Amino acid sequence: MSPVGSIKGYKYIDLGSSLLDVVVKQIQSINNDDELKNALAQIVLDNTRNFMPYDTGYLDEHTYVKDGKIIYDTPYARRLYEGIGFNFKTEKHPGACARWLEVGMAFNYSAIKWQMDEAVKKRLKEKKSGGGGKVRL
Repeated sequence: MSPVGSIKGYKYIDLGSSLLDVVVKQIQSINNDDELKNALAQIVLDNTRNFMPYDTGYLDEHTYVKDGKIIYDTPYARRLYEGIGFNFKTEKHPGACARWLEVGMAFNYSAIKWQMDEAVKKRLKEKKSGGGGKVRL
């Protein structure tokens, strides 16, 4: 694959929403382990947060993980995500752009994959040893 896009000077391979779809399906397919689902979703959030537009911090403060999903709990989050009618400030997040999940996941794909693999291995090891504790990342 070759870079097909550039946003704010970041070149990225456009894996399309298929990468996001694959990760979401993988997280949601985990049965009976909400802590692991949340840990994996948190990995995605942590690795894409620097691409999320940041002005006053309201969106960032109202973003959280629940039931293995990233929740952007603001009335304007969808429009902002699609980039409709917004001019993104880049002082606090130089990579701020629309569709920040896809861009951040493509840009940080290797780190996300490694962190998710490690979280799953750790969780499996905990379950095998009888520990049911929280997943610590």
